[in-house]
Amino acid sequence: MYEALGVVPVINGFGTATRVSGSLMPEPVIAAMREASGSYVLIDELLAAAGRRIAQLTRNDAAYICSSATAGLVLATAACVSGDDPAVMAAFPHPGTVAGVPTKVVIHRCERFSYDFSVRSTGITFVEIGPTREESLRGVRTSPDELVRVLDGSVGAVLMVPNGPHTYGALPIGEVVKISHAHGVPVIVDAASQIPAVENLWHFSGNGGPAPWAHALLEAGITESAPESVAGLGVDLAIFSGGKGLCGPASTGLLLGRPDLIDSITRQGSPNPLIGRPMKVGKDRE
Repeated sequence: MYEALGVVPVINGFGTATRVSGSLMPEPVIAAMREASGSYVLIDELLAAAGRRIAQLTRNDAAYICSSATAGLVLATAACVSGDDPAVMAAFPHPGTVAGVPTKVVIHRCERFSYDFSVRSTGITFVEIGPTREESLRGVRTSPDELVRVLDGSVGAVLMVPNGPHTYGALPIGEVVKISHAHGVPVIVDAASQIPAVENLWHFSGNGGPAPWAHALLEAGITESAPESVAGLGVDLAIFSGGKGLCGPASTGLLLGRPDLIDSITRQGSPNPLIGRPMKVGKDRE
């Protein structure tokens, strides 16, 4: 098929990056997509049902399927800023036109990344704390007081991007959660490429439990306990790519976390005519 279009298949030595078309989907996934494409359904009903099932599988309270991890950043930011307020939802990408609405998101300087434009596309601005990437690699660390000082009524969320040694200068996620929640501010984790390990699906935002391999040993009677337990960090929303380690379609992603925020995301996502409308996911990808 690719040759007919003049496209040359490549040998992928780069991983699951979008530029090299993500991952290869297993045959059962392809078969399920083929089956799903053969019927008409109400998309909002399918989204809700698929979200409930994914929440069960990932030990989370709620879940939403989006069109990519980048789309997930847009929707997560919009949900944290707007809550359940329809006036704010309708105001994006100009949330500041509604009085009293937070218009800032806190991010560590060492965690700024090329796709954070998706957060800014909602109309918010970043407040940076901590060292730069270069300073982080030299051992400079963020002080908790730096985070405390910026958490005022203008901040709608704190974004964490745990991805590589240059982010070591950031505060630990658990500490960020504790400080932010004390100020009534939710925490978002961009975990787009954090699968594997599969237990990250509940480590950030879900309910803790044994790691899959330890649970398998327990089920088989090989061990009497599963000591490799993974605790939940209490993050409000975690975002994963569907087309990387999950080996699903490249044009998918997962949002996991608080039910009220997932409800806000659902209201702002397709097929509703709000900021998430361009980020729709087809029935064969849910």
